[in-house]
Amino acid sequence: MSSAKVRIIAALFAHIWAWAATLFFLLAPAYSSGETLIQVNGVWAALLLVVPIVLTAAGMIAALPSTLPRALTLTLLWASAALLLLFCAAGVWSVGIPYAPCALALLAAAWAGMRG
Repeated sequence: MSSAKVRIIAALFAHIWAWAATLFFLLAPAYSSGETLIQVNGVWAALLLVVPIVLTAAGMIAALPSTLPRALTLTLLWASAALLLLFCAAGVWSVGIPYAPCALALLAAAWAGMRG
C-alpha cells in the first residue's frame, strides 16, 4: 500500500474515532447517578470535546492530496498529532484515554507523510 493511502486511511480513522468518542461522552451516562458529562459539567465540557474533532479534521485535510506545499502539509499533520497527544495527556484521568487511538493514527499519518 502506498504511503499516500496509509496517510489518508490513518487520518480518516482518527477523525471517525474522534467523532465516536465524542458522541459517546455526550450521550452515554458517565456518572453513577446516570447523568451524562454535559448534565454534570455543563456546556463547556461539550466545547472541550470538540477539540479532538477539530484536530483530527485538520489532520485529515492535510492528509488529502492537495496543492499545498509538502512542508505545510507535514507541519499540519505533525502539529495536529502533537496537540492531540497533549490533549490526551492532559485528560488522562478523565476523557483523554479514549482519544489516544486518534493521536496514534495521526502520528501514523504524519509518519507516512514523511515517507512519501
